[in-house]
Amino acid sequence: MKKKITALLLLLFIFGMGAASLILPDREFSRQENRYLEQCPRPSVRNLADGSFMSRLETYLADQSPLRDFLVQAHNSLLRLTGRRLINQVYFSPDQRLIQVYDVDLSQAQRNLTAVNRWVQALPEEIPVSFVLAPTAAAVYRDQLPDFDLGYDFQALETLLEENLDGRIRWIDLAAAMEEHREEAIYFRTDHHWTMRGAGYGWEAIRQVLGLEGPARTYEWEAVSEDFLGSLYSQAPTLGARGEALKLCTAGSQALMTATSAGVEEHPLIWREKLAEKDQYTAFLGGNYGEMVITNPQAPDRTLLLFKDSYANAVLPFMSEEYREIHVIDLRYFRSSLQEYVQKKQPDQIMFLYNADFFCTDNNFVWLKME
Repeated sequence: MKKKITALLLLLFIFGMGAASLILPDREFSRQENRYLEQCPRPSVRNLADGSFMSRLETYLADQSPLRDFLVQAHNSLLRLTGRRLINQVYFSPDQRLIQVYDVDLSQAQRNLTAVNRWVQALPEEIPVSFVLAPTAAAVYRDQLPDFDLGYDFQALETLLEENLDGRIRWIDLAAAMEEHREEAIYFRTDHHWTMRGAGYGWEAIRQVLGLEGPARTYEWEAVSEDFLGSLYSQAPTLGARGEALKLCTAGSQALMTATSAGVEEHPLIWREKLAEKDQYTAFLGGNYGEMVITNPQAPDRTLLLFKDSYANAVLPFMSEEYREIHVIDLRYFRSSLQEYVQKKQPDQIMFLYNADFFCTDNNFVWLKME
């Protein structure tokens, strides 16, 4: 009798899932995974011949499966119960931290370094250039990772950059500053970014190396969210995951940003409207743009050209207190002539600010050229 009941329940589940797949509308976006889902592909002679139709169809059926969010959470939770700590390149550390890990070598970093050096060598000699490397949580909390290799060697990356950057580039390493404050909330526990507090400590270290005048500023802090679940949670969601606090401070409150290509005109650097979305980190600048300009008429009269990844988004409110104008380039989305850009903007300083993971994996530095 029990076997019959079990078989009946199994059949009901199978047919119920099938019926639900036919009845329920397809979803376009998964808030839990923070990504767009595959839509039903249309067959054609070409995609049937090359096999891409079946591949997309398989992905579509998986993405649009009823109860997908729950099933993904349940699957990952089951793996955790069996002792699994590494899921989808996310390591679950003993101190309840999610840490991004990579299976890469330093070959891409070497190519990116070569591109940076060549570009700087073509610049007018009077423009000072600095390079800032921000460590990720994997470097700062290396003691939370197992002995076997889970990614590149951060110290080897530091050595590569420090010894091989062009002689006119000022090297700024933030590892010591981050290590000093590792007991504080300087990295999100569910996201690969640093927090605004961590970014603030990083900026103070940069200020000291650059010799910017004045004491460290003090700011008021505000907890704007207690349920932030970041990018690493989206990669490996589990049942019962608890959100964390996202805190903002008043740095850059007088500054305004303009990203013309994205239709953004004189917007505050903090986008509070983004706090209602899944990716609350986009509260910093509203996201990423190929080019934008940040102005603060109350800041010292100097201009900076910044090349950056998303780590800089949480730093720019602090930076805007020290520069009247900051021109920001993200090479992932910028395809115009950098030679003309530098000639037109006439920056007083140029800075590269990237996190270690990004510099080891991104391949868009090929667009860094003066031609």
